[in-house]
Amino acid sequence: IRDVICNCSTPSWFGSVPKNFGDQAAGTIKADEWRSLITVYIPIALISLWGASNSGSDLQSVLDHTMDLVSVVYLSCSRTMTIEWARAYCSCITRYVGNLTSIHPNFNLRPNHHAAFHIYDYLILFGPVHSWWTFPFEQLIGILQCLPSNHKAGEQESTMLHSYLKGAKLRAWLSRLDCPPAIQECKIILNRAYHT
Repeated sequence: IRDVICNCSTPSWFGSVPKNFGDQAAGTIKADEWRSLITVYIPIALISLWGASNSGSDLQSVLDHTMDLVSVVYLSCSRTMTIEWARAYCSCITRYVGNLTSIHPNFNLRPNHHAAFHIYDYLILFGPVHSWWTFPFEQLIGILQCLPSNHKAGEQESTMLHSYLKGAKLRAWLSRLDCPPAIQECKIILNRAYHT
């Protein structure tokens, strides 16, 4: 993949991937870099490696499966959207998720796989993803990835939910007319801290 990244000529407007992709020094790549990686560099690398007619059927099935993901990303990130393209997205994501466990038997499906099916509805309702995707969600994901975790399923989610509920209750209490003046000072500090 690095060879492909280094040897590909791309337009100046194309958001590339760090040349040292995969090294710790390259850091974590952003969503736009993942899109570039999956729609340009990985297909070229895999087709170069596995696209020959003498490739085994196992490699061909992995390549076909990967190309379904490439199609999903390409279709969902298009600057225009039609009903046919939305249906093509639905078909590709259905095939991709449907074949995940047969291609990768030890892989467990994630909530993101379920959520990916809803993108079809959003493509129909709102049009191209570029018109409704939002940077704050990517920023939030980055923050969540930096949180310490003990990798015990459900505990982090439960902690975040309880923290959110405590914050919501505090904000509701601070909004009450009978909130003491000393506590109102806390509201001013919180508003400054969270820019609200």
